[in-house]
Amino acid sequence: MRVDLLARLEADDALNAAQSISWVSRPPKAGLPGITLQQISPGRAYAMSSAIDLHDSIVRFDFWGLAMRDIDPLTRATVALLEQPGQYGDTIFSRSLLESERDMPAEEVDGIGTVFRISADFRIWWTSTQ
Repeated sequence: MRVDLLARLEADDALNAAQSISWVSRPPKAGLPGITLQQISPGRAYAMSSAIDLHDSIVRFDFWGLAMRDIDPLTRATVALLEQPGQYGDTIFSRSLLESERDMPAEEVDGIGTVFRISADFRIWWTSTQ
């Protein structure tokens, strides 16, 4: 799911403004605006006898930029993309749900200046074709 979710985001034209999209941390010297992802819950579901194929992972998206006006469009585009079903690679994504969204305090980053962030948690429903 992680590889396919990243590919889905990178393939979306509305997210082209993001200089980088990556899991856990921004790559060194990555430009802004950028998006980082962090899995909060794997969402593994179980029936009476075993695990089942439907997952509802919670993934945190952090949108980073030098101004809120740079990252708000990325947030909106991500919501629009994830609310639509689609298949990427071996993962079938159902409609995802925006669980929460927060404006985070601005941070001073050495060599960059003031960096702004919006943090949003999505419940991502998915199954694997394998």
